[in-house]
Amino acid sequence: MGAIDEFLRGIVQPQLFPGEAIQICAHAREPHNFNMLMVPQRNDHWLLVATNLRLFLFRTRTSGMWENAPKHEATHPQIFPFDELAAVESKVMHYGQIVPGGPPKMFVLAPHPMCGPQKGARIRFDLYAKAEGLDDQARFVAQFPEWLAGQVQAGAYPMSEEKRAWFAAEGARQAEQARLQRIEADRRAKEFNAKLLPRALAVVWLGVLGALGLSTFVGWHDWSRFSRNRDQYLEMITKDHEQQAKTKKEYQKLEDGEMPWECAKGAKECGPCDHGEIWEKSWKKAGHTPKSDGWTVAKVDGAKWFCPPISDSMTKFNQEQADKYGDQVLVGLLQMLGSFVVFCAWIGLAVLLRKRSQKKSAEAVPLTVAPTAT
Repeated sequence: MGAIDEFLRGIVQPQLFPGEAIQICAHAREPHNFNMLMVPQRNDHWLLVATNLRLFLFRTRTSGMWENAPKHEATHPQIFPFDELAAVESKVMHYGQIVPGGPPKMFVLAPHPMCGPQKGARIRFDLYAKAEGLDDQARFVAQFPEWLAGQVQAGAYPMSEEKRAWFAAEGARQAEQARLQRIEADRRAKEFNAKLLPRALAVVWLGVLGALGLSTFVGWHDWSRFSRNRDQYLEMITKDHEQQAKTKKEYQKLEDGEMPWECAKGAKECGPCDHGEIWEKSWKKAGHTPKSDGWTVAKVDGAKWFCPPISDSMTKFNQEQADKYGDQVLVGLLQMLGSFVVFCAWIGLAVLLRKRSQKKSAEAVPLTVAPTAT
């Protein structure tokens, strides 16, 4: 006797009814995930023990390249009494030619309604002729499906009236439970649909409120940031004007023959102004004159001083930036104030609609008159 046969007999023997005997053991695969050619891509593995009254099923694992070596594991036990079978189907499949034992035989157990370990669901197995540790695997595959099908078709396993009545009552109970569940599901669906529009409107209202709040914040942020930038450029413009006025005064002193900025007499450079022949020679060589280029030329102690023109390009740039930020300050202020006003109006509209709804609800409730004593 194979090792798996002995293992299974040791599990099933204590569960047998009086007069029930173990007939044969086998390994079966439950196919899943069929491809386009209807070839299974995955299998669950089972160990089967057939008696003269029932079929015991146990989940197991396998090893080997062909998954035909079941292990000594028997979990998730299920029992399929033969009197709960309505039909048995079997046929040889077209796949599995290279597996030891050749193509499998499909073995389908079709129970009566509400019967079987899976409450009326069909169970399909693929049976291969070779399985390690099981002596009667080939005989089970060759004979048992057809034998069991003939027995069921011949009515060899009639169901008792008590069992039939129990299954009928269980079927009616589950049908009634399913009907009540459908009624409850319909009620919940109607309730959900009734609340769907108000909830959608509430979501839209909250979305608009959030957008207005965000717009108010963005307007405040832009107004604050652009105001600071504008103030900075205005301050720079003021400093530029002050510096230009100071430089003009110093140039005027130079033209009046005074040594500017308290420079030491005879110094070659003093402040932004320079003196020396090199400046005059370079201008003449280039065909320019100091006056034509806007430079200030003055004589102090017999030496010519050349002072660059006072540039207002940076002042103009700062003014342009200040004007640009001034426009952005106005836009940010208008956005902040406008969004805030609409934000408050949006909240007020919701409050008004809520009060009107409560008023209509109160008017719809009929007033009860207290009974008068007779």
